[in-house]
Amino acid sequence: MAPTLRPGDRVLANKLTYRFSDPGRGDVVAFEGSADDGQTGQVLVKRVVATSGDTVEFRDGTLRINGELYKEPYIEVGSPSGKTQEPLKVPEGSVFVMGDNRVASMDSRDYGPIPISSLRGNVSLIFWPADRFEGLPR
Repeated sequence: MAPTLRPGDRVLANKLTYRFSDPGRGDVVAFEGSADDGQTGQVLVKRVVATSGDTVEFRDGTLRINGELYKEPYIEVGSPSGKTQEPLKVPEGSVFVMGDNRVASMDSRDYGPIPISSLRGNVSLIFWPADRFEGLPR
């Protein structure tokens, strides 16, 4: 999730958020890895880039949602493109997640959309180390 999150950062995840509302584009979410992503039992943190019913496409370093360019202020300008994603409609009850470090991220481009029911919470704050205490950009 670099540059948003760095190795060693400790974050706060609100476990109640998605009991009362659906995740939205730009949300940073925590979820438990599965056999599909090869990270069973680990807590993963990624950014929601598309929600139920959206068509997502990623090519040449640009993200398109429903055919329109999606601006991502949290991505470093000029960062390499990484893997691609052919147009895919996100199923109902799911979200499409990507890491902010698009080149090195294993995300929904690899293991597909994530069921909303598997989300553990909304990550909204870095609390450690103290000099990185801040809210996460959307």
